[in-house]
Amino acid sequence: MRGWRLLRDRSQSRAAAECGVSTAHLTYVETGRAQPRSELILQLASAMAYIDAGPQ
Repeated sequence: MRGWRLLRDRSQSRAAAECGVSTAHLTYVETGRAQPRSELILQLASAMAYIDAGPQ
């Protein structure tokens, strides 16, 4: 996930805000200390324009 974020030139705080999670939680996900829900993975991918998440 960190690689995706860096490729899209997103700060951790911006990516977290776009996905509705705390920066701390995103840090835990990126470092492997927390397992992301599938919804978070889709939100991150959508926020970084890797996929179209469809209607919201």
